[in-house]
Amino acid sequence: MIRREKNTLLWIGAIVIGVIGLTLAITKTVDHQNTADGYTLTFAASEEERTIFTPMIEEFNQQYPGYRVQFVSIPSDQSLEVKNTAETADVILLPGQSLDTGDGYFRDLQPLIEAEKGFSGSDFWPGAFRGCQGENNSLLGIPLSLELSGIYIDQEAFTSVGLALPGSGWTWSDFTQVVQELSQENTNRFVLLDQLNLADSILAPIIDVIITDESQTFSSQALADRLNWYFTGIQNGMIYPFKSGANSQQGLAFRENLFFENPPVMWVGSINASLPGIRGRTIDENVFLPFPVDANDPNKGTTPIHTRCIAMSSGTKDVQVAWDWIKFLSDRWGKTGSINPLVQFPARKSIADSIHIWASLPQGTEASVRFILNHGWFGPTSPQVFADIEKGLQNGLTGGATLESAINTALQSKSAETSPTQFSAPVIVSTPKSSISDDDKVELRFYGLGGKYTSQLEALAENFEDENPETSILFQDIDGISPDAGHDPITLAEQQTDCFLMNTGASGEGVLSLNPFIDQEPIAFTKDFYAGLTNNQSFGNLYSLPAFNRPLLMYFNPNLLNSYGLSSPSTNWTFEEFVEMITAVGSTHSSEKIYGFLFESGWSDPLFLAGRGSLSFDSASEIPEVALDTPEMRNSLSWLAGLHNSGVFITVNSENYREVENMVAGGKLAFWVSPMGAPFAETSAVSFQPGVAALPVTQTTNPLLSMGSEYGYYISIQSKYPNECWNWIKYLSEHWTISDAIPMRRSLAGSQQWEAQVGAQNAQVYRSALEQVIQARQFSYNPVLDPLISWQSQVVGLALAGNPPEPILTNLQQQADAYLDCIHGLGLTEANRLSRLDEIQGCATTSVK
Repeated sequence: MIRREKNTLLWIGAIVIGVIGLTLAITKTVDHQNTADGYTLTFAASEEERTIFTPMIEEFNQQYPGYRVQFVSIPSDQSLEVKNTAETADVILLPGQSLDTGDGYFRDLQPLIEAEKGFSGSDFWPGAFRGCQGENNSLLGIPLSLELSGIYIDQEAFTSVGLALPGSGWTWSDFTQVVQELSQENTNRFVLLDQLNLADSILAPIIDVIITDESQTFSSQALADRLNWYFTGIQNGMIYPFKSGANSQQGLAFRENLFFENPPVMWVGSINASLPGIRGRTIDENVFLPFPVDANDPNKGTTPIHTRCIAMSSGTKDVQVAWDWIKFLSDRWGKTGSINPLVQFPARKSIADSIHIWASLPQGTEASVRFILNHGWFGPTSPQVFADIEKGLQNGLTGGATLESAINTALQSKSAETSPTQFSAPVIVSTPKSSISDDDKVELRFYGLGGKYTSQLEALAENFEDENPETSILFQDIDGISPDAGHDPITLAEQQTDCFLMNTGASGEGVLSLNPFIDQEPIAFTKDFYAGLTNNQSFGNLYSLPAFNRPLLMYFNPNLLNSYGLSSPSTNWTFEEFVEMITAVGSTHSSEKIYGFLFESGWSDPLFLAGRGSLSFDSASEIPEVALDTPEMRNSLSWLAGLHNSGVFITVNSENYREVENMVAGGKLAFWVSPMGAPFAETSAVSFQPGVAALPVTQTTNPLLSMGSEYGYYISIQSKYPNECWNWIKYLSEHWTISDAIPMRRSLAGSQQWEAQVGAQNAQVYRSALEQVIQARQFSYNPVLDPLISWQSQVVGLALAGNPPEPILTNLQQQADAYLDCIHGLGLTEANRLSRLDEIQGCATTSVK
């Protein structure tokens, strides 16, 4: 339940630059799944395997303290129902054949694999991923374990007729020749007992090759030629065929009786099979071989292997957490506790080698097992076509039809192949109800700025609490946080909350480094943030998770530009183009006062000086050199004064603010700079729809690009629940609905939903502006520059007022030199300069003459 400690809605973001203040209401989004022990992820497998997975779950929970995996049993009546299974849990262990129709119900994992460094597909046995594919070839699971099968041979039967035992790599020609020879010598027993289902049958890889081989025409004659030996053997009583569908029970009963009375010479079965009348495992008493291979393509897989796959439900709330668990299972299964390779063989080669699995195989079987693993057939390429053929062949067998007529029936089934399964119903993962009382819940004190998006923030928090019943979000107002209270807002937030959303700039002294949490996230998480989280680091530490950015933008009056024959600015317009446009519009000779640009002290002078390449200092330096008293600066000041005197721009101050606001609203001004979403004049008052563009490209880096507002999520170093805070702020970073600023995750800023909210054209401008900011901010906030910026603005202001620049520049150059001498004596570093603001200000004060 969300509780509010105070009713006060705080408005933060009063930006005061020069003498003009613009109050901005800034807020942000939320969304996630959390508990007292961290994010709860449900994992479903059969109840019989609970004891196998429990140690792995405990190990994962220890290694990932922000997460908590909860085991969920798959009900037996749901095991083959794809939608029900997908809704059972976030991650599910299930047979690969269950994924044949799983598109839409389970998430395609291929993009996650491609984004994951170090995840090597070559560590899996060849073809294993095919066993976890859907009908559209999407990868719906990661192979965990394999169930092997092969051909068993009664060695004595071969010896009695003088036949040499075949070995791994024997061909279909070898196999059919063996069947013929054994048929001549064993008239009273079956030469081959096939499996019940066609997918496990000796015919399976043969049929699959034929129906998927585009080099040959699929015809009844082609299939008949390949299967003739099988049907001949059936007619001669030498082969007992597969018995699927309604005939499977009859086939199973016959097989059981057969092994009591007159066992076959060869039979198809799983590697773990035990048969009636034989004590122990079949593999201990008989020769075990892989299926034959095609002599023309000996590397092609032919022996059936069933795959168990770790799948992710499409209804999973947190894909990244689920992917972490899947990777963990894939890497750890088989390493904890003992496994029986005859029941479930590791899908990864490295695991098989690390646990010395080969030594546990029955004597004489390693070569066959290795060959099967490297030549496995992981199911039909076209499951629906294969199933239709199975029905057709089975009907032909039971109806006494000829081979060709049975195949024609199969072809008719194939021609009626339906389109891939269409997914329609949404998948909603079941969330186990929590039995945790309110007293046992973790209560996170969170400050989120408030403002007009408070209701959206509360709605997202309620959803988060529903999914994470062990956590309660308390919206915390902060005592003493007001523009004129004289206290640092971040310091107050650090002291009074567990985690908070604030304008970036925390020093790291009162907030946690987020590096340990980031290190546990997949690389795709980091890459989704603009600049990959590097711009927010201080000495390699990330103290805030970027939330959103409100850059300064160039607003303009498109109607006014059009009346002068000017087009709207392009995406990458230059400073020179900007000057041409404002010069074309602004003129004192007009019958009415119309200006090209609104010049604001503190915001406009960095733009114009950067455009001229005459900034007085390098903003990327720790302690820069200052060059105020230079010919370049004098020329730039004279040029600016000329533009001002000719009416190209108008300056705004406290006395004419209302007049200028009315000029903007009345369409008398072409360009002005303002934060995103906060035009200079009230939108309702203007007589036109303002256009917006990124700031023009300048010769040198424009300091104005760093003067917007960037917000991030922090975790207080005093919080008792850092893991819970991480889950909460990570969840918040995945949503944009609590702010009209630019979300700092590319997936959000590029989403159709966000574009629909701000408009496609505006979205492109905002993203371009943000890229400019990212490129300009290759350094962290440096308070040493603040006095220099202020003095540079003073120089420009005095020049525009008509004062000669020479004496002003000489005096301020001496002042800046004295200031920097004082700064050098402080021994500042990037790590401590934010905590020594009083000393920096002291240097500025003592240097003023």
